[in-house]
Amino acid sequence: MGFTASLTQGWKLFTLSIAAIKRYPILLAPLILVWIVLAAIAVGLQYVGDIPLWLIFLLIFVVAYSISAACLVLLEVMQQIEAGEKPRLMKAWLEFIAKDSLKVLPIAFVWAVIWFILLILQALSAKSRRKSQAASLENTAKSISDMATPFSWFRLGLDMVEKLIRMTVFSILPAIAWQGLGPWKGTKRGIGIIIKHPVEFLANYGLTGIAVVCMGIPLSIISYIDQSGTHLPVYVWIAVIIYSGIVWTLGMYLEQMSVALLFLWHLKWEQAGSPEGGLSSIPQPQLLGGEVTIGNSKIAAAPIATAQVTSPVTHEQPSGQSDQLSNPPQVIPSPSPVAPVVPPQDDPTALPRNN
Repeated sequence: MGFTASLTQGWKLFTLSIAAIKRYPILLAPLILVWIVLAAIAVGLQYVGDIPLWLIFLLIFVVAYSISAACLVLLEVMQQIEAGEKPRLMKAWLEFIAKDSLKVLPIAFVWAVIWFILLILQALSAKSRRKSQAASLENTAKSISDMATPFSWFRLGLDMVEKLIRMTVFSILPAIAWQGLGPWKGTKRGIGIIIKHPVEFLANYGLTGIAVVCMGIPLSIISYIDQSGTHLPVYVWIAVIIYSGIVWTLGMYLEQMSVALLFLWHLKWEQAGSPEGGLSSIPQPQLLGGEVTIGNSKIAAAPIATAQVTSPVTHEQPSGQSDQLSNPPQVIPSPSPVAPVVPPQDDPTALPRNN
């Protein structure tokens, strides 16, 4: 598949992610809950002095694990919807605790180690040492929205690396939630899909980043006004806190959903026999629209052609003959080929529902 076609597939995955959230806003709920907790931690750290490195790493691990847990719950909610069930967050959280909470521990730990190293590099490159701040609504808003951190190209590069690691982790989570794989096999599965479709993955990487930058423009404008010396009222800083939560939640959602769709599309491509031409050779999965069935432990095969039934043809009968019985309907099979029905248990690329 050509480079341009791969970019097109990445764009389709991105737009499908947006369409899914319009139909099911509840998909954002797990990430919103986690953001509230993480925002409280971030604010608390701004009002303390020096923090030991071991505590910083512990907090980073808690953040990494919490985000992974929220994404796994999001995937569980998707599974409920596809199974025809009413989406229930409590059931999804219980599913996560019972089946995936231990599996994701090593993945979150490795993520936290890399994140910790990146933060150390960022701190070493900072021109000034972090100081505790006085408690105020303005300082809280600046801390949550990241307004207080000066821009630097080196920090931007580290943020891009961290985003790449994060989306790689998000690519592993569907294998754990939907296929019941452990951390090692799930990691091999997720990274293998990225290696197989690198252009689509990088397209989603870029598009989700652009989306977050666009959503952050209002915050940049407020930051510019504040730095010019203009006094901003309290309600502006309240709006900054709320809007920052929306931007963070949507950013995480788009990253997770786009790679989850790539995961499903890859499985559908495998089920079709891995045809030449890559993902563009088969239709993209219509997430939460009935084409890709997660809850029933399978990816739907091509639709079976239905028979065409012609109307009965009535012939004139000679007078005196009994013609009370009309000609029976004639069933003409469709000329289109009929896709074979593959039982779910025989499908090696099926998505087994964890029971």
